[in-house]
Amino acid sequence: MTVTVTEAELNAALLIVTDLPTGYKQGTPDVDDDDDTAGDTDECSAKFKKLGDAEDTEAASAEASFEGGGLGTILEQGLESYEDEDTVEGRFDDVLEVLNECKTFTDIDDAGVKTDFTVGPLSFPKLGDDTVALAVTGKTPDFQIALNIVIVRLGRNVMSVAQGGLATDTAALEQASRKGFEKLAAATE
Repeated sequence: MTVTVTEAELNAALLIVTDLPTGYKQGTPDVDDDDDTAGDTDECSAKFKKLGDAEDTEAASAEASFEGGGLGTILEQGLESYEDEDTVEGRFDDVLEVLNECKTFTDIDDAGVKTDFTVGPLSFPKLGDDTVALAVTGKTPDFQIALNIVIVRLGRNVMSVAQGGLATDTAALEQASRKGFEKLAAATE
């Protein structure tokens, strides 16, 4: 059984540049803005709202962001720790439910830019207690983005790793996810 990890311990467990494939450098984590996410049905919109309302329920969190060699290539990691395993299991299940039932959705950012997203499964090895991997494409009026996302639950703790931009690199995603999981597991011992 894993324990709740402090913010300082999560920050120490974050990926660093030397954990990543050649060509990545330190980036700046995005500041969360008040995006408006809507599903293609009222039911999906309600599910996205429920997910948004449950944000910031973790006991501690940490983020790292990196930029790759290609234009618009990013790799981001998020770590969260919760007070009890039931909360994180429920939150993980809610995310899976939304992603399984709401394969397309729209997001409008603070600047009013609309992005249409499509989500599908991505093959990936199991890490931790639960692992889900997703392939996401987003289309704006000006360009298309591609992201691969891995979410891993380890007891009371969750790690997410996203890699992409104008193109994805599954080898970089797997390397970062495995190293990130190793560091998170060490922090929970």
